[in-house]
Amino acid sequence: MRSLSTKCGAAFVFGVAGVAGAQIAEPAVPKFKYSVDGGVTMVVPLTAAVQNNGMMKYVATVSTPESLEISIVYVVDDLNNPTASAAGQFKCTNNSGVTRGVDASVDFPLCPAVSGGTLYGGTVTMLVVTNADGGGVTCLPGSNCVWQATVGGSAIHGLFWCPFQIVTTGAGTMQSNSVFGAPVPGLPGPNSAPSIGSRNRFSLSSGDAVTITSNLIVKTLGSGSGCAADLNGDGTIDGLDLAELLGHWGGANSCGIGDVNEDGVVDGLDMALVLGAWGDCGS
Repeated sequence: MRSLSTKCGAAFVFGVAGVAGAQIAEPAVPKFKYSVDGGVTMVVPLTAAVQNNGMMKYVATVSTPESLEISIVYVVDDLNNPTASAAGQFKCTNNSGVTRGVDASVDFPLCPAVSGGTLYGGTVTMLVVTNADGGGVTCLPGSNCVWQATVGGSAIHGLFWCPFQIVTTGAGTMQSNSVFGAPVPGLPGPNSAPSIGSRNRFSLSSGDAVTITSNLIVKTLGSGSGCAADLNGDGTIDGLDLAELLGHWGGANSCGIGDVNEDGVVDGLDMALVLGAWGDCGS
């Protein structure tokens, strides 16, 4: 398989001496995670199908014990440097007799990662279909927005801020559209983008369905440092790079993340190179 300031969510942290609180990339594997009504987070394995144009297509469908049908269809383009994108749909249908709360996210690795500083932007459309009883989509209790764009597993942008609702008193179809980072991509992003995706948090009434279609685009600023040990491309070898390395410790990965000496594995030799190059790149 080929294989960032938070506005609306928490960053991942790695608590090790000298790099406490440093943000790290998660392992370079595609992830689809969800929970219902605040229950256990389930992880659905994703397999990518390579399209004729070289892009990666991810498809998954689950039926939950709570009588929800959840599905995703996404196409990820990490071929057209200096940009990468993830475009697709997340759909949830509530076949139960009560309102259900959903927290679901997708995260797709980019190979190679977009580095050297980034810009981001995209589009989101939320389509809600209700039955004769009415209802619709509202905020998931405890959340502050319904949709988030994520880079490296962390939220970088939020839409449909709470209190938010798309509801009606009877059968109907309702839609809300949003564009961010226009001209797309135009918002300043993190130094690097090892993965991109989205997170959806909402309450959906009984008998109704919501489809969230999104297209997230990330573009490099082309200011990479060129130092092999500068794993996040910010021009400095520091705790962030060490955390990046530790996040991929002990294994080979098809994108070579953390493999400074390019021997196929992330280990002590790579750590020694990062520590030996500590400081400004080229200093």
